[in-house]
Amino acid sequence: MWTATPETNATWTSKILYISKDTGEVGFTNTGNSSSNIITSGFQLYDKNTILRGSDQTESLWNVQATDTENVWTLGWGSADEDDALTAVALRTVAPTRQPTVEENGE
Repeated sequence: MWTATPETNATWTSKILYISKDTGEVGFTNTGNSSSNIITSGFQLYDKNTILRGSDQTESLWNVQATDTENVWTLGWGSADEDDALTAVALRTVAPTRQPTVEENGE
């Protein structure tokens, strides 16, 4: 499990990273959430890349989708090949290997 803890005063103390098995939504949930519809464990680093290790495979299917707010994207899970609105991304612990092009960052 990966746990988020706020840097400043907040009304919550710890939340666990999850992926929805149904929708691919990524977010944070309460530490006691035991829903069978979410994945809360198996997140690992492979070198500097964030992956999800399941019982029979290891995957990195992170994607983003633009929101109505300029330069704000939602993080999701699943193949970006299935939806033109999704862009495949790598979650890494280091800075990007290249800067986005003008077309990629909307400028």
